Amino acid sequence: MDKIKILYVHPNADLYGASRSLLRLTTHLDRARFDPVVVLPEEGPLAAALREHNISVEVISYLGVIQRRVFRSWRLLSFVLSLLPSTWRIWRLIRQEKIDLVHSNTATTITPAFAAWLAGVPHVWHLREMFADDFARLWPHFRAFMLRFSTRILCVSTPIAAQFSPHPKVQVLHNGLDLSEFVVDPAEVQAWRDRYCPTPDTLLVGVASRISPWKGQDIFVQACARLKQAGCEPVRYLIIGDTFTGNEHLMQELQSFVYQNGLSDDVAFTGFVENPKPLIAALDVLVLPSTRPDPFPGIVLEGMALGVPVIGTNIGGPLEQIEHGVTGLLVPPSDPQALAQSIEYLLQDPARCKEMGQAARKKIEVDFNLIALVRYLETLYQELIGSS
Repeated sequence: MDKIKILYVHPNADLYGASRSLLRLTTHLDRARFDPVVVLPEEGPLAAALREHNISVEVISYLGVIQRRVFRSWRLLSFVLSLLPSTWRIWRLIRQEKIDLVHSNTATTITPAFAAWLAGVPHVWHLREMFADDFARLWPHFRAFMLRFSTRILCVSTPIAAQFSPHPKVQVLHNGLDLSEFVVDPAEVQAWRDRYCPTPDTLLVGVASRISPWKGQDIFVQACARLKQAGCEPVRYLIIGDTFTGNEHLMQELQSFVYQNGLSDDVAFTGFVENPKPLIAALDVLVLPSTRPDPFPGIVLEGMALGVPVIGTNIGGPLEQIEHGVTGLLVPPSDPQALAQSIEYLLQDPARCKEMGQAARKKIEVDFNLIALVRYLETLYQELIGSS
């Protein structure tokens, strides 16, 4: 029996949230029954990781990706001009590779939907974004387009699905993790603590994500300043991650705030970390202070899988990830004082931190299980192909 061939399309080649989700999904497919092919717009860490698992990667540099900076500059013309050749190239790939189903891993690539429709194969759209706020005027039209050119729309959280009226094509499907991936070497964990903790009793608090205008790193450093003023020591604070090209000024602004508020010895910037698991495991508390609804942040799940209590904002996906007071804490967005108080509350009770971390890891096993997610998608793929 021939394998079922799935074409996955993804808008970048980094190894942050959505990219890690795609890597986990494709590497856990039953390769005896499924053959994944991945389209990316560039080479990068994700492409290398996929090839290490013998997954075919096709690079289409003119893929055409919806980005805020594109729609607010002259790049919009380039985006529009890329639509026709991108659609044709993906359609041709579908025909050449005898693809059975196309899976767009985010909503920011639209040409795979056209190509799948032209080729007569099912198209699954994986929605991981909040469009209603950013593109309020365009969203009703884009929503109609998504419903027209998809066989199924998978939303990573209830707030994401709420952007649609109830529709049989739309369903919530939470991301998942395999706990076996989150067994780290204690020596590596200790190495990170030795690097950033000047004394054995120093506590480590970190935020880990792309530095962006809405991920809340600015709120985090404001909370750090309040904690220092309150005499909460000894604590080191880590900002883990780098910026998108064009957002370098955000890093400079954070560094300037740290310097001006006398936090240079307290706050460290790690930059991008290729394998962040031992570093996350080294934290006493992980923070995700997003100022806008974060669809379903992967770093929250990863922190939970590593047994680290997570403080997140009480909007978007974290509401479905964090059980307040049990696996972590939820705080209002854009409130550095509330964030500082929650950090201090956990740091003052190490036993409570440990209990929350253990409960968080158990919640991953029960509610956000990657193997169950992949088996469900395999069944869905077969149903959609069979009924197409």
